Amino acid sequence: MNLMMMILLMETMMNRDIMIQAGFSKEVARVDAGLCPTCDEEVGPFKDDLSRKEYGISGMCQTCQNMLFDSEIGEDY
Repeated sequence: MNLMMMILLMETMMNRDIMIQAGFSKEVARVDAGLCPTCDEEVGPFKDDLSRKEYGISGMCQTCQNMLFDSEIGEDY
């Protein structure tokens, strides 16, 4: 395993632990199960690399990302 992969793994585990300590254990469990923490549906496929990267940050599926980040929809929230 190269150094960058080790750093990414360590950051992921730290973020996971922080989320659990902050009271988001159900959401972490959903992501661990391959489900979106927002809508509880299976994640993927993703439309582009940016969406895959966002999944790595938030765990959100493409549909939930679209609802959050789409400027036409997002303006209503």
